[in-house]
Parts: sequence; C-alpha cells; structure tokens
Amino acid sequence: MVGAERSGRAAPLQAALRRLCEGRRIAADIAPLAASDELAWRVFAAARDGLDALGDRPGRLSLSVTEDGGAALSLGRLDGKDEGWTKVFREAGA
Repeated sequence: MVGAERSGRAAPLQAALRRLCEGRRIAADIAPLAASDELAWRVFAAARDGLDALGDRPGRLSLSVTEDGGAALSLGRLDGKDEGWTKVFREAGA
C-alpha cells in the first residue's frame, strides 16, 4: 500500500496518508517523500496511531522531509485548547 517514490509519480505513502485523513476533520500537509517501503510503513503506522489517539477532534497532520533526507510527522489539535504541534515520528535519512 505504501512505498517509495521512484518514477516521478506520487508516492503511495502520500495517498495512504490522505486516505487516513478522509472522513475526519483533519487538515493534511503531506510533502512528497522518497522513502523505502520500511520507512513508509513506519510513517504510516505512526500517523494511524496518532490520528486514532486524536479521535474525532479536529486537527492537522504534517509530513515533512528533514534536512538530512529523513522524515518528520507531526500532529496538531485545532479545538482551541492546544493548537501546538506534537512530533509523533522522526527518522533521520540514510
């Protein structure tokens, strides 16, 4: 379901993360990430767990590429109580 971006088309990870956000009140900012299948699965699992913990509260999900080519996944709440970001996953590049 998820994998690396190798041929110039959108990585399945991006589509999988967007699908996780469907039907929820989640704003998603998902950067293209060239990742191994293993890294993509770890990012996906962290996003799933974080969104499950957020429940039905409105929030935002951000996937970014770090300076060293790794990945950082953050979640934020948008319910007026705490609008800060929580880093739920970070892995350095190879």
